[in-house]
Amino acid sequence: MSEFRIDPLSRKGVIIAGERAHRPFSNPCSAQTTACPFCKGNEEQTPSATDVVCYPGTNDWALRCVPNRYPAVSPCLSWSELEFQLSAGADSFYNMTRLAACGRHEVVIESPRHDKRCGLLGEEQWKRLTRVYAFKVRSFYEDQSCQYVQLFKNQGIVAGASLEHVHSQIIGLPMVPPAVQNELANLERYASQTGRLFWTDILNKELQLRKRIVETTENFVVFCPFLSRFAGETWIMPRNARPDMENVSDAVLDELGALLSRFLLRLENALIAFNRQSAPANCEQITPSYNIVYRTAPRIGGRIPELFCWRIEIIPRINAIAGFELGTGYTINVLPPEELRDRLLNSKS
Repeated sequence: MSEFRIDPLSRKGVIIAGERAHRPFSNPCSAQTTACPFCKGNEEQTPSATDVVCYPGTNDWALRCVPNRYPAVSPCLSWSELEFQLSAGADSFYNMTRLAACGRHEVVIESPRHDKRCGLLGEEQWKRLTRVYAFKVRSFYEDQSCQYVQLFKNQGIVAGASLEHVHSQIIGLPMVPPAVQNELANLERYASQTGRLFWTDILNKELQLRKRIVETTENFVVFCPFLSRFAGETWIMPRNARPDMENVSDAVLDELGALLSRFLLRLENALIAFNRQSAPANCEQITPSYNIVYRTAPRIGGRIPELFCWRIEIIPRINAIAGFELGTGYTINVLPPEELRDRLLNSKS
């Protein structure tokens, strides 16, 4: 079983999950094979679906949600914390900083076809996906033991995707991660000192300067953050800062789906142009590698912290995290956000 191990000084943690080493990997340059567990017709290769969305007027599934066969966290039904600590044996010194890794871990299979790029899914499919994302986040939080939900996508082997078939993952945790706790503490400090909301100020300043704005819609802003940690980093935020993505209307979710559809295609085209010179000669298609991280509001004592603002962080994998980053916690960004914004505006969607 997986376990959390927490650093008693920094309160940062790791999840030890040896079972995930056995998950299958795709050859990034191969075509579709019958071995892909996410393709239509191979449903028996995944656990039973928790949710299915079909194309209108048909019984053909458009997307499926399934438990992860190789979960980072698992439901704790019969193994108490005390039993877990006693099983540590000689490692009992560490009992105060280790816990059974309880939680939920599911996969959203985003297409029945063997699509490799989510930028090619199309607007209608992205509208389905944004509604399902909101539904899944809401359903995870209905579990009273769940305090934080992390929705994320890894596309491309460099970004950590083990299977190339488009999919995303959602993990529910029984605690609020230290990084989120630190953000909340800083948001409270800012509000106390200024009497204003930090994320509202950020959005207003970016909209005023318009140096890093990529696109705006009625309800969303796409921009390259001033403090971009990674080359190519882009954020999508709601215009009216609010903490909970899972409780917005279907109309707003559809607007977000349409925005993601066209922006990700634009981003992928820019990344393909950037990476084409170094692609292996035997690859039929270059699949841009990037991560999408959905920042959702945690639950503190069952309440949603109003100072938080949900957002989508899109992080291309242009250059690797190396020794300096690992040693200091600082990152080196070789693509200034202002230059990235210009590249994106000139990229075809």
